[in-house]
Amino acid sequence: VDGVLLDHRATKMLERRGEAAGLLLESAVERGVGLVGVGTAAGGLPASEKLTRLLGRKPIERLEDSQRGSGVTLDIPDQSHPATQCVTSLRLSAAVLQEGNETTTVLGRTITVAPETPDRKHGGLSAFWTRTAGKGRIVVIALQEAPSSDAGMHRPTETALAFLAARSLQW
Repeated sequence: VDGVLLDHRATKMLERRGEAAGLLLESAVERGVGLVGVGTAAGGLPASEKLTRLLGRKPIERLEDSQRGSGVTLDIPDQSHPATQCVTSLRLSAAVLQEGNETTTVLGRTITVAPETPDRKHGGLSAFWTRTAGKGRIVVIALQEAPSSDAGMHRPTETALAFLAARSLQW
């Protein structure tokens, strides 16, 4: 196995396995397996210090709704990274779940506009980051797609997050 993708489908597995999941993932990454956490999986096992440390996320703090936003622009200032080549920014119908900590390299920060205060922008949340652990690489995309009222509608946010996850797995 070269890489592991943790997405919304992995959230229940993380909950069932608990701290053992963090140990397994940490062991795999340190041996050189890549790990990409996307969406709700990026916030999985919020009480797990091991998974929090491995993913490089800040300890779980409740982000205020005005910080989370319902629509964000993910600003990607460095297009030289393999996961972000030719991507300058993405407008997403998503909410921020987590922030990276000081051990991470930030690939993207958000600029959010809360619906109740459209004239006031909130920014600077690191919602897309990378780090290394042992011989492995970790990428976290801590954004969750906002629910859609039309299940048949084309979902550009889902496509954009899948694109970033695929690029991250390739790296």
